[in-house]
Amino acid sequence: MIGQSVFVLSLLLAPLATDKEPLAPAEQIALLDGLAPSLVRVEYTLQYDKGEPPRARGSVERCPNCGGYHYNDADEMVREERPLEACGFLLSPTQVLTADPLVHPRFVKDTAVRFGNASVKAKISAYAAQQNAVFLELSEPLPGTQPLAF
Repeated sequence: MIGQSVFVLSLLLAPLATDKEPLAPAEQIALLDGLAPSLVRVEYTLQYDKGEPPRARGSVERCPNCGGYHYNDADEMVREERPLEACGFLLSPTQVLTADPLVHPRFVKDTAVRFGNASVKAKISAYAAQQNAVFLELSEPLPGTQPLAF
């Protein structure tokens, strides 16, 4: 999850890399601190359906042992009762943009968005098919967050 957030933040900061002078460390920290209230964690609780285990093609993590990237075992997540996690960006008080987990909806029991200790239910409201992303609609605003300002 942290690796995904750092990767996404590096994509956000990439346009700044074209400047002749890089941002000073204090400016970089201020920029990231400004983004922090807009970064959320998306949690998909997976389930079996008609005896079939879920498949999560969109979930890849960096292995702490070999340093390579491996697909998460969605079946293992169900057995261990832990969610499939992804980072997300708060676009409005009730809308989040996140990577598409590529899990068939019949295998998703619940979707929640978390910030700190607060959590609210969410559902997919739209797909960005050419961008491997989904938009989530939150059941209510998430306390302590602030939408990205463009």
